[in-house]
Amino acid sequence: MKYFEQRYLRFDDIQFYTLKGIHRIINGKSKSITNNDNVKDAICSLLLRMLSYNKDKELKGFVIEDSDKLLKISKDSKEMGKLFSNVWLSLLHVKLSKQSLKLILVNLHETIMPVLEDPKLLIDFLTDCYSLEGPIGLLALNGLFLLIQNYNLDYPDFFRKLYNVLDAGTFEVKYRDKFLALTDLFLSSLNLPGYMAAAFIKKLARISLRVSPDAIKIILVMIENLMKRHPSCRVLIHRKVNAQVSTEEQASVDPYIPDEADPARCNALNSSLWELKTLGQHYSAEIQEAVKVFNQPFRRQERVLKTYLDSSFGDIFDKELTPFEDDESILFTFHMPNQLFDAFLYDDAFLSFE
Repeated sequence: MKYFEQRYLRFDDIQFYTLKGIHRIINGKSKSITNNDNVKDAICSLLLRMLSYNKDKELKGFVIEDSDKLLKISKDSKEMGKLFSNVWLSLLHVKLSKQSLKLILVNLHETIMPVLEDPKLLIDFLTDCYSLEGPIGLLALNGLFLLIQNYNLDYPDFFRKLYNVLDAGTFEVKYRDKFLALTDLFLSSLNLPGYMAAAFIKKLARISLRVSPDAIKIILVMIENLMKRHPSCRVLIHRKVNAQVSTEEQASVDPYIPDEADPARCNALNSSLWELKTLGQHYSAEIQEAVKVFNQPFRRQERVLKTYLDSSFGDIFDKELTPFEDDESILFTFHMPNQLFDAFLYDDAFLSFE
């Protein structure tokens, strides 16, 4: 396959008849081929390679130069474009493996959409992908957003579904950086009402209590950017929280409804960001410092989220260790144990929760 790609895919006529052959296979009566995941994965990979040849460099003629019929086929011809579009749409209506779906969704907006005659025909494919759990559903968001933004697609449940997809697990998936960058892009829409922004702010704040420090840094930047875009949401910061009340009690009296699927009904605007005050007591000094930005006047310019996506828990851990690497006079104070378990562990008063 690799030899075929390198030697022949750069020719227009090879591409044209390869596309016709693929189209015949996908739409043929024999289901033994189209039910084979290996065949479908190979077709998907081959089509993406053909698109990369079209995108990266000019194609150089044909293998058979003397044919009048072949000479009419060119990269810019309507016939080639129509065939590209038909093959892709046919492939997307076949049941594909998760590996192929991920590959297609990652390349959808940059390489596949531009060759389609009518990208709006992707709506069924994208909504089906969006209904799937895991990274496939997350990756389908970008295609839907592009259809809404560039092709006037009416999809009123987009932000509601985005709100429900967002949870602590999305900060642990393989495509976390891509998903969060897209989420920040989606939430920058001018059509996002204040109550919707408040719902995302509150949900992100709740998630911050359950994720690692590197994810918390990203969440804080997203919350800050949302508040800069929607000043009406800053009331969530200034609403007073009783510092003497425990985190469990604050969560119990919070008017925010975390289990509500509709962000318009979660009552986020009547809540407060007590979660940020809780993060002020985080074990990581870097998180404690990052939260302080909410006690100061916001800068007008938004933060660039991409600069924070590359950080990891290991980076934060190494950064906190750095001041001690060259210091040989670190003071330690500790109690030398005399046994495996200290006696106070068996004290009835210690075990009592009353």
